[in-house]
Amino acid sequence: MNDEKYTIEEALGVLEIKYDDITQVSDGSYGYLFLLVSNVDEANEKKLQDLGFTKMFDDLWYKQGEDLQDVPKSRLVEIIENRCGKEGKQSESVFRDGNIKLWQSIISKFCSILEMNIQNNNFKATTKDIETVCRFNGFLCKDKGQLKDFLSGLDEFLKPFVTDNELKQIVNRILKPYRSLRDYYIHDLEKNRQDGGKKIINIQNIYKSIIGKPFPNSQYDFMSLQKKILKDCDSTLDEVIDFLNRS
Repeated sequence: MNDEKYTIEEALGVLEIKYDDITQVSDGSYGYLFLLVSNVDEANEKKLQDLGFTKMFDDLWYKQGEDLQDVPKSRLVEIIENRCGKEGKQSESVFRDGNIKLWQSIISKFCSILEMNIQNNNFKATTKDIETVCRFNGFLCKDKGQLKDFLSGLDEFLKPFVTDNELKQIVNRILKPYRSLRDYYIHDLEKNRQDGGKKIINIQNIYKSIIGKPFPNSQYDFMSLQKKILKDCDSTLDEVIDFLNRS
């Protein structure tokens, strides 16, 4: 079976390596490919090495041999999977530890708000709240389904606050984009692009503001989204507590 080929420029694009210039010097059969790339980080240096490049200077890399312009798709897949595998395990540990700290902070503030409003029927913890607390402690979103579950659980968890008009304004000011993401996953607007076109553009803008791309397409993207959501949720509860202290 023939292996699909990518040009070196296409391969660099797939690997998300931005370069300044690329030049090939060849006698027709054997030659050198010079790559000018500035501000390359350690992860991209490893990708370049996996592509067969050698570092000459900080911003200049070269590759030598035959057929310098063609990169088999299978090789690209191998590089991406290897990078994701090695970096993913390290990233998961970092994200999980950070998420646990944020989640613990959120629960602590949630309990403080319950104590401040012990007489208010709108602020009673339920069995479902306890289940949510346990379920999402250390939970990592790595794909669309897990993000959908997390957003749904978090939305249910914060419902007591949006029954109060003043608190609802605080919550929506910070967390409304994530409620839009929840609705997007639940209603699956991609199946009805004509009616949901404007909403999808809004969703793409939310993604771009957080991960720099219109849709998440890697575990790292989904974990980054979740971390941002938890941080904003934590900040929201700070504002709720400030408001209740002033009331």
